[in-house]
Amino acid sequence: MLNGDVDNHAELTSADGLTPPAEVTCDAKVIPALWRRAMSGSSTAPFEAFRETVSRMEGSVAIAATTTAEPGEVALALRGSGQALYVGVADDAFVVASEPYGVVEETDRYLRMDGETPSDPANPAGSRGQVVSVRTDSVGSASGILRLSYDGTALPVTESDLTTAGITTRDIDRGDFPHFLLKEVTDAPHSFRTTLRGRLVEHDGVMGVTIPEASLPAEVLESFRDGSVQRVVVIGQGTAAVAGQSLAEFLAALLVDTEVRVEALPATELSGFSMRADMSDTLVVAISQSGTTTDTNRTVDLVRSRGAKVVAIVNRRGSDLTDKADGVLYTADGRDVEMSVASTKAFYSQVAAGMLLAYGIAGAVPGSHTAGGPAEQEVLRAIAELPVLMEQVLATRPAIAEAAAAHTPSRRYWALVGNGVNRIAARELRIKLSELCYKSIAVTPPRTRSTSTCRPSR
Repeated sequence: MLNGDVDNHAELTSADGLTPPAEVTCDAKVIPALWRRAMSGSSTAPFEAFRETVSRMEGSVAIAATTTAEPGEVALALRGSGQALYVGVADDAFVVASEPYGVVEETDRYLRMDGETPSDPANPAGSRGQVVSVRTDSVGSASGILRLSYDGTALPVTESDLTTAGITTRDIDRGDFPHFLLKEVTDAPHSFRTTLRGRLVEHDGVMGVTIPEASLPAEVLESFRDGSVQRVVVIGQGTAAVAGQSLAEFLAALLVDTEVRVEALPATELSGFSMRADMSDTLVVAISQSGTTTDTNRTVDLVRSRGAKVVAIVNRRGSDLTDKADGVLYTADGRDVEMSVASTKAFYSQVAAGMLLAYGIAGAVPGSHTAGGPAEQEVLRAIAELPVLMEQVLATRPAIAEAAAAHTPSRRYWALVGNGVNRIAARELRIKLSELCYKSIAVTPPRTRSTSTCRPSR
């Protein structure tokens, strides 16, 4: 199994004189051949041959592999910051998954592999990446996990290296709903409400926003007060990137009379075209439902290495992004996981969290509009009322279904258009439609309008 950003197919086959069939065009199929060659005609143990094989590869990878030479062993490799591997430690098994939710059904204890930290702390430029061996004859404890760095340095695993999961299978329970999509749509008001809980408060008739230090650290706020941070970049991928656009629009309006610049970019746009050697004047707000989005996490590592501060809006406790950020603002309580493809409750909650975070940041910037103004009070009260309005809309599902059945559009192609800030809603609907009907949907580029077309699947 290979997951990653590695692109060494031609180099690997050429260096070893391999002549794979023409159908073999990716590393996932070349790696087993290289591993087998490393084991053939030598006394090298399968796991050591695996380490030697993967250490030749470049890029961000997560690999799990087995061989008939050692059928009771699974070899794992992780390199770079764009992937993740977790090894759950149960009483009678090891459970391997790409995120904690994959292990919690069997155990709440896991080892998070680290593909980025050098094996020798005294040598920051040293070997990065880890390889792990788990065997059926050594289950039940951390000591049964063999962990090495890519250069072969031993990295013993102890009980203190294990993390206790902050989530359980209850957090991904479908309940009585026939499918997850309906569950996530129906859960949207609850997720929105819990995102506001304890953060949007009213005292003596005045609405206010309270962001805890764990979400917006004092160091970050002070950097706005003393002017050392003059730029906010909001990033994400997919629906999270669209939610980031709403945050940026809202924060920019609050900071319109200040020198702080605000922009929203897909994470790939920031990492590909907008990086600077020194980003110490920048706060990056990274938004992700899962906290495991490869492009977002890799971009976070890049900006942090250049001095930027990072605050994350995440829906999953214990995910990779929570470990990378200076502060984390959880949507809902960090446990209301979105399980359907077309993000619904997660998107609405990200928008809510983004508006709260915007007020938290604006409160530290001299000359900004804050929550105490009359216009801002009106907005905050409207936000507080949204969960009830969402419930009222959901209660009309039967009427909506009847209207849809009676007035189905006769056109096979149709469009969504949004003007002003409503273009953000149009972009989100474009993504939802493309995910639901599996059709490519174009969007017009001007900032003043967003158009989406969809041909319903048959």
